[in-house]
Amino acid sequence: RLIHSGAIGDIERLEVEWKTMQKINQQRLESWKTKIAEGGAAINVYGSHALYSMLLFGGVIEKLDLQFSKKPGDPRATHTAVHGTAEFEGGATGSLLLDCESEERYHQITAKGSSGSIVMRQEGSDILTGFKLKMIKGDNEFEMSQDFVLEPGQDGRFAGITQMLKLLLLKMEDLRIPGPTLVDGLTVQRLIASSQK
Repeated sequence: RLIHSGAIGDIERLEVEWKTMQKINQQRLESWKTKIAEGGAAINVYGSHALYSMLLFGGVIEKLDLQFSKKPGDPRATHTAVHGTAEFEGGATGSLLLDCESEERYHQITAKGSSGSIVMRQEGSDILTGFKLKMIKGDNEFEMSQDFVLEPGQDGRFAGITQMLKLLLLKMEDLRIPGPTLVDGLTVQRLIASSQK
């Protein structure tokens, strides 16, 4: 909502990067996580989260162009990296970079608007620690960092970034972050399916 409220102006560019090292890729193991038909490979395992972020922050994706790759010498019928571009309704552009076989470990979402930008970054392999959020508007810069603890039974995949955004929003104004809906999930699955044709 912070982005949609116009806090950084009209969105002009949205960049999503996610680099990690999955043990199954490091050791060239076979698993459902590497089999495209079973819901695996980079686009399904991490791409669903990245594409949801793009939809949440950028809105309707009118055009999505993705390329899939893996490191040379990998004999498995999979892909471990995805990179591509997006065009959003309203004219904004975007980029996506996923690498599940990287020595670097971070995920970052950068939203660049006509009057400022927001960068959300998490470093390391523990998805609940190392969050940093920076908002730049003109000559003003606001930055915060936070580590999170899961409640018993809480899903950790979105907990950190959701809690970080809630903290930022509470500081700026009393807003609530919407969670993914069934429609959001279907939209992401359609994007994944169309990118694999």
